[in-house]
Amino acid sequence: MTRVDAGTERFEQVELFGKPVLFTELRIDRDTVPDGLYLYELRHADVDWGEPCELARGITVNFFGSILTSDPLQLSPEGWLPIKDDDFDYTGDPAMTARDYLTAHPPIDRDAREKEQTAPQKNAVRSPKKKRCEPER
Repeated sequence: MTRVDAGTERFEQVELFGKPVLFTELRIDRDTVPDGLYLYELRHADVDWGEPCELARGITVNFFGSILTSDPLQLSPEGWLPIKDDDFDYTGDPAMTARDYLTAHPPIDRDAREKEQTAPQKNAVRSPKKKRCEPER
């Protein structure tokens, strides 16, 4: 399976969980991801190939695309995050390179990131456990 070079690829700008990230429908070679960026892959549901429903470090089945972000995402203990309908949005902004994205969205420093990830979440609600990427009923 061919993977693209993150250093030469131009990416779509999208919002994921309200934050700007880079997106491609292709698989990215992990060895080419610039320092300061994190690579995740997206899965689509069996019944809806047009929207992502899950994010993980690597996707084997139902691959939807790859994202790059300057802020690491805190995955569940199982190693994935669900994506709801309003979590992923195309911005319509021009395509950009990973280097341009890093200039526009530099990583926050490690100490600030650790404080943000360990801070208790206010008004956090646990959703009932259900099958991953199962359509809403």
